[in-house]
Amino acid sequence: MSKLRLNGSTSGYAEITAPDVAANNTITLPSQSGSIIVQGNSAVPVVIGSATSTGTASQRLQVTGGAYVSGNLGIGTTNPSSSLHVAGSRDSTPTQPGVHIGEGGTNDFALDICCRNSSASSYIDFTHPGQDYKSRVIKTMGGVFSIQNTEATPMTLYNNGDNRLIIDSSGRVTMPSQVYVYAGSNTISGTPNPVSPPHYPFINYSESYDIGSNFNASTGVFTAPVTGKYLIMGTWSQDANAGRSIGTLSYNGNYEEWAESNHAFNDVTGSKIRVLAANDTVSFGRQGFIVFVTISIWLLG
Repeated sequence: MSKLRLNGSTSGYAEITAPDVAANNTITLPSQSGSIIVQGNSAVPVVIGSATSTGTASQRLQVTGGAYVSGNLGIGTTNPSSSLHVAGSRDSTPTQPGVHIGEGGTNDFALDICCRNSSASSYIDFTHPGQDYKSRVIKTMGGVFSIQNTEATPMTLYNNGDNRLIIDSSGRVTMPSQVYVYAGSNTISGTPNPVSPPHYPFINYSESYDIGSNFNASTGVFTAPVTGKYLIMGTWSQDANAGRSIGTLSYNGNYEEWAESNHAFNDVTGSKIRVLAANDTVSFGRQGFIVFVTISIWLLG
């Protein structure tokens, strides 16, 4: 009985067959232009690698150079529905061609990556059992980029190991690490700035908040950490002595008159939104009978 047969053909190709197998497994070696085919016609795998008759090949496949798959490629699935479909024992079906990676098992969670769908959009989807997606990062052909979450859960942006921005399910935004200062002082420097009338800076503040550590309580100087818009507020309290009193503010050492009062026991408040460059400084002072100041500084963006 023949174990190996090498056939020649007038059609211009050579064929190696295993005739003892009913369906004839073949290796076709063309002598003219055409494909080289390794074909298993029976219901058994075609193994490329070293193995025994009952063992598993230690090297399944090696391709030197490029490789091309004309149809869909499946890993962990016998019915790939996209260009590359990686799945466990179960998978979610992607809605468009692309890359599909499934966890498998009964959870049926997966990741879909589509470079372009029928609407000319590209996206990354995080799918749940029975769901097209629960979260999506998408870029449309029209140029719109968005991050979407279909669940009533917060979206959180982390940086340097902590949450820096949170958007809750109602769209409210919180920035727990945003620059903010709230402090008060009843102590002034004994040496005024050389202006007329003299500007006395407040020092030795008692801090309630200093998120970001940008305020020097001893000197009363706030240093902007980044360029941006800052809301700067001051409330000055005057003592019993009647007379003209002015709350002052200093930017980079240059003072401005802010709030004025001519009444005893009167509080005056001033506020401004000002663009500060990184390392610009702000400090508060007084002229006249003001005895206490409360300050607030926020980075708006």
